[in-house]
Amino acid sequence: MEYPCITLHTKERTTFLWGEGFEGVTDVELETLLQKSRDTLISVEAEVEKRSLSKASNQPSGIDRYSDSLRKGVNRIQVLERLDDKAAEHVKAAVEILTAPQTVRSFKVYRAFLHDVLHHCGPELVLLCAACLGKPKVASLKVEDRIRLLDHVKGRRSSYNSPILGRLATEYGVHSLQGEQEKKRRRVESTSLTSEMTTNESAPARITSEGDYTVDSTRVGGASYSHPRFRSLELMQI
Repeated sequence: MEYPCITLHTKERTTFLWGEGFEGVTDVELETLLQKSRDTLISVEAEVEKRSLSKASNQPSGIDRYSDSLRKGVNRIQVLERLDDKAAEHVKAAVEILTAPQTVRSFKVYRAFLHDVLHHCGPELVLLCAACLGKPKVASLKVEDRIRLLDHVKGRRSSYNSPILGRLATEYGVHSLQGEQEKKRRRVESTSLTSEMTTNESAPARITSEGDYTVDSTRVGGASYSHPRFRSLELMQI
């Protein structure tokens, strides 16, 4: 008998293997064995899936070493209350990248990631990511892993943030980037609104109300109103 194996038991045949046949097994016993075999299959499959998921969760993900760098970086900054030379250079480079248009793909990818961190987590976490990771690490990540990294930072924003990071973000000019981002957003919204208003003013429009009067705003510089009693009335735009 080879192991592991499954043995069957009935009243007449105490122990036998399924490969030995079912001679002497009654119909009722055969039906019972079939149901028990199905239950066994379901149970074994469930256990295999459970163990597979457990192994997968224990495998290191693509961002484990990056999140570990962030945790170590937070502790280091808390103790030193400053950035070391390498981290300071990373932050200065990040500020330059964020304040100027980029054409090289790796720079564009890094800039987009920092913008996302700035938008979702604030300047303190931008400083932390720049200081601990730098452009080469972030730009080399796959898209899915960059999203996971951003999600990790968002989820631990409160535990990573500190007054020291806030002070350093101001010192290195990262705080001012948030103000610039807000100004750009407002300019875009203002431009969009102005464009919409211009489009509405220049588009032909004809309004009729209960047959008493009509409004035709196709004229340049004003709108002409036609009314049974006041056909020549014009309303000039102010």
